[in-house]
Amino acid sequence: MSKKGISLTTQVIILVSVLLLAINVILGVFLIIGSRAAMMELVSARMLDISNTAAVIVNGDIFENLTVEDKNNNTTEYQKIYNVLNDYQENIECDYIYSIKKVGEKSYVYVVDPDPEEPAEFGDEFDYLPVLDTAYLGTPSIDEAATEDEWGRCYSSFSPIRNGSGEIVGIIGVDFNKEWVDEKVAQNSSTVIISIVFSLVIGVIMVLLFTAGIRGKFDKINGELSALSVGLDELTQKISEDEHYTPIEPLPEKDEGKTKKTDEIGAIGARLHSMQTALGNYIEYMNVKAYTDRLTGARNSTAYYNFCDILNRKIKEGVADFAILVFDLNGLKCVNDEHGHIVGDRYIIGAMSVMAKVLGKDKIYRLGGDEFVCLIEGIGEEEVLKIFARLDEESVKFNAANDTDFGREVWFSKGFAIFDPKTDKDLKDVFRRADFAMYADKKEYYTKHPKN
Repeated sequence: MSKKGISLTTQVIILVSVLLLAINVILGVFLIIGSRAAMMELVSARMLDISNTAAVIVNGDIFENLTVEDKNNNTTEYQKIYNVLNDYQENIECDYIYSIKKVGEKSYVYVVDPDPEEPAEFGDEFDYLPVLDTAYLGTPSIDEAATEDEWGRCYSSFSPIRNGSGEIVGIIGVDFNKEWVDEKVAQNSSTVIISIVFSLVIGVIMVLLFTAGIRGKFDKINGELSALSVGLDELTQKISEDEHYTPIEPLPEKDEGKTKKTDEIGAIGARLHSMQTALGNYIEYMNVKAYTDRLTGARNSTAYYNFCDILNRKIKEGVADFAILVFDLNGLKCVNDEHGHIVGDRYIIGAMSVMAKVLGKDKIYRLGGDEFVCLIEGIGEEEVLKIFARLDEESVKFNAANDTDFGREVWFSKGFAIFDPKTDKDLKDVFRRADFAMYADKKEYYTKHPKN
């Protein structure tokens, strides 16, 4: 015999509804946090790509020898560096770009600043940030938090400038307005937030309907869920062409003649599950996108430095066994100068297709405009030389089979180094040897091909 008041069935329904509501809230929090984190990594990767590319294009040998007299006299050498940075200032989505160099312990000064309104003077002191030391040691870095100075409140990315010998002679700094970064981080999470809010509202409506015993309202709820799914469908449509996204199969339409009233709860639960799965896939998609280079489909610099951390831990544990392969695409600057950056991008994409045939995109990291790196575990010198030989073969095949508008053939300068536990303290030591070998190969290439 049941007690007066709320029936046992209603109590169970209320309990289950509250649990579902709590799960929805928790899921919403994790989805929002995950979406914002993924977008921040994506924006950070974009910031690093800009500063890395600028640092690669700047001629380190000229930069190293610039003096205040070069600026005062507006020498050809000063103009070369100024023009590169000014092109970025005018054409790339950033607020400021400038170059600095180290003059002492925790002391940095401006060198070339193309800001048309309030440029920093040559030799002006640059406010010290810990990430500057990291960049000067060879690792491109981004401020963990926005900083404020006389030019405004910005996030900044810093990338090292290297001379022809591979030595670091300066830093490229790129500032991005904090509001712009916050907007980029927030814009793709808005759909997630709206979907979660609607899910919570609908969850509350479900509790009220259950407690009131109005089962006839389930069809209306199902309709509202269908309307909510339109937002997810639009989001899916926008990203459906991306190779990293797996579309969700839509739920079958409800057959009113066959569906029993007792199945209506199950139909709503299935639709909620489908929506949650779609949101989960979207977050997974954003995570993949955050580690993928947009132009080539290779892994980006963020993915590279994450793997570097893993290998450095293995070095400390005494279990590291890997090789670093460094590749530099010859002639990209000439292609950009002669034909424009659109053709230059096609040149990079063509080169990437050659590398992908030999190594696969998952093993290739694009660090800058024309700089690619592979980190391969458990490989020896003989296997690396076979990879280099095959890369040359595939380059020849590509150049023979493709009538391109590059004005030159695709060819790589290459270098490698294998981790030696007796001499290498960390991954940077291995990279320096590989980078040095690559520059030696590049020098030999341009000796034989001076017009490229």
